[in-house]
Amino acid sequence: MTRTVHVPREASRTSGARERVLAAAMEEFAARGLAGASVRRICARAGANIAAVNYYFGSKQNLYAAVFHRLFEDYGTPLRRLAEGIESEREWRRAVRRWFDLALQWLMDDRPPWRWIARLIVQERAAPSPMCGYLVRHVFEPVRASFAALVRMGLPEEADEGEVRLWVNTTMAQLLLYAQREPPWGEMLQPEDVPAEPWRRRVVDHVASLLMAGLRYRAGGRAASSRRRRARP
Repeated sequence: MTRTVHVPREASRTSGARERVLAAAMEEFAARGLAGASVRRICARAGANIAAVNYYFGSKQNLYAAVFHRLFEDYGTPLRRLAEGIESEREWRRAVRRWFDLALQWLMDDRPPWRWIARLIVQERAAPSPMCGYLVRHVFEPVRASFAALVRMGLPEEADEGEVRLWVNTTMAQLLLYAQREPPWGEMLQPEDVPAEPWRRRVVDHVASLLMAGLRYRAGGRAASSRRRRARP
């Protein structure tokens, strides 16, 4: 059964109580997931009445969806737009590297809100909540599609969707590994003598170089070819 989720928008984003509830929910859901999160704890942390969740969001599940929308709207929009307007190999290479840079900031930066994003992603992948189908369609798939568009630009026009998926899946798997850095797993992912930020940049360089070694920019790939065909009289 398809779950219909309504994320209320009638309350302004500048509403003080609503924003405090949303911020408190980010931390609570990141720590405990949808099932383990407590509306009472969220409202107490926000300094709001316990009825605030229903008033502003309608339900705990709608609040959970609103958390994902806010995090991915604020921090995911630049990543989703990277494949737009690319007209040269230099722009493509820059966009690929920037995609990895932004994605790994989500997954490797221990500061909020980045750490919250990583924990929410790990929880949904390890133990999908009842909201997972909705989140895949409206949050995760647009992010994946932006990377798939970059991959298509590096594949021959005759490459099928399976080839695109192979490149996307194997590359994104390398990135998602870094979301699971809770002790003791983090010790396996980063050398002790290398600070976090230099290591993140090294990972970006490594993954980007692997991808670009196997692909070759082809003037916009199939997307550009389709545009050219549509433009013909």
